[in-house]
Amino acid sequence: MAASAPDILVVLGEEFCGALSPPVQDDLIVPQDGYEVWQKAFGTVPSPASLVALNTDGVEQLRAACAEYFECPEVSAMAVRQALARTLARWPSDAEQVFAGDKGPQSL
Repeated sequence: MAASAPDILVVLGEEFCGALSPPVQDDLIVPQDGYEVWQKAFGTVPSPASLVALNTDGVEQLRAACAEYFECPEVSAMAVRQALARTLARWPSDAEQVFAGDKGPQSL
């Protein structure tokens, strides 16, 4: 059973809050920011395929968007990767891949 779009956006937002705080202060990040930052970086709606397809350049683009959006240059690529991996881990059963950084998608 696939999750609906709102469920997916909630998961993305929750995982971005958890992975990016700290360095982003808890009172400066809310779940909807995950979607906003994704939109700022890519101009599209996030999907399992788009998360899995991110390569090193995509992660850096998302990291830079996070750093600018939150005015926090300390946001690391590792924290962004963690948010993406955690989001994918919570996705429905058809998302049996995790983000593997430079290597692209990789089966569990």
